[in-house]
Amino acid sequence: MLATRAPKQDHPLAELEVEWRERAAEVGLTPDRLEQVMGGGRPVTPVDRKLLFERLASPDGLTERASTFGRAEVVKDVAGSLPEGATRREIESLAGTFLDTPDVVPLLPAPNTELVAEADSPNDAVCDRLDELNEAAASGQPMRRRDGTLFPGVRHERRYATTELLVTEQRIIEQAMTGVGAGRWAAPGRLVEGGCDATGI
Repeated sequence: MLATRAPKQDHPLAELEVEWRERAAEVGLTPDRLEQVMGGGRPVTPVDRKLLFERLASPDGLTERASTFGRAEVVKDVAGSLPEGATRREIESLAGTFLDTPDVVPLLPAPNTELVAEADSPNDAVCDRLDELNEAAASGQPMRRRDGTLFPGVRHERRYATTELLVTEQRIIEQAMTGVGAGRWAAPGRLVEGGCDATGI
């Protein structure tokens, strides 16, 4: 016959608290020590949202090394901008608020290039499927094959850019288009011909 454990007995909370205090005192956790350990909190300075969002949207912010960013990058930068710390909910709330500001522009999803690569030539069926996948990406739905599996390597996260970056890019494009055929920065014909002759072109 197998031995069984003795039935557990319920003890009043007051008795348990006395026992817990005695055991804590044996390892040095006296009431004074516990107060020192637990009372070390300090008030956290509220973050200046305006300054934080201005920095994130500036050329030195989220677009310093990349032209687009996702929510994950915003959460990371917001958390790194709070040296005194914050709760997860506060950080995610700040990230969401920043993404809704006029300084942030949501971008259209990129075409699923893998689908095009799998087809010998992009026919009407492939183009229809691309439109379907891009609509799914725009709505935040995962992009799946017809058999239900996810397309590998496809980013399901919406990407964003800043108004400042898009304005800068547009200005560069306009300057480049204005310079087409204007004769600016053109090399003299004799130098071009001389260079071609020297290389045998």
